[in-house]
Amino acid sequence: MKVTVLFFAAAADAAGHFSEVITLEPGTTAGQLRDRLVQAYPALARFGESLAVAVNREVATSDQVLGDGDEVALLPPMSGGGSNEPFVALTTDPIDPSHLPGPLPDHTEGAVVIFLGLVRGQTGDAATDYLDYDAYAPMAEQVMRQIAAEAADRFGARPLTVVHRVGRLFPGEPSVAVQVAAGHRDEAFSACKFIIDTIKERAPIWKKEHGPKGEYWV
Repeated sequence: MKVTVLFFAAAADAAGHFSEVITLEPGTTAGQLRDRLVQAYPALARFGESLAVAVNREVATSDQVLGDGDEVALLPPMSGGGSNEPFVALTTDPIDPSHLPGPLPDHTEGAVVIFLGLVRGQTGDAATDYLDYDAYAPMAEQVMRQIAAEAADRFGARPLTVVHRVGRLFPGEPSVAVQVAAGHRDEAFSACKFIIDTIKERAPIWKKEHGPKGEYWV
């Protein structure tokens, strides 16, 4: 069966378009479709449970079964109901440091720190042609959210973005981005360093080096 999906406001920005026709298995629910769309467009994950689904112009429950020809609208939080939670995700999409997803700093915050981890073309005396990143995605995203929350508690900072790429990356490409806002620079720097250091220690993310000397998991 086929349904037409409509995207509005920030959801349209995340998807990059306003509508699409999707083929679904009979019995697919509104919640399952929402999960599929969040997987296809990771920037939608920032809205969490605030991302509502309307079917044929009525707000639907997650277990509502969709029918052939339904019009499904993906609704981000309405005016005044936006999320202040950080954008935390794994993604196969390139990380654009000039357009990081996530909430924006507000007028109470005087410092924003952005960390970008880039793929090196040389490690010691060994050249790197490319890296393959693998992850236990559901656990990795959960761990990164926990780390962001710990950083907020410990340093009084507000994590805005914690995103890690998976798949094949080449030298010079960003593999991870962390963006933190705080009232002062010391808190912002400390929180950002804590997040990236702890991700490398605790998140189930692995990388395989490929180069002239062969390949190996780091």
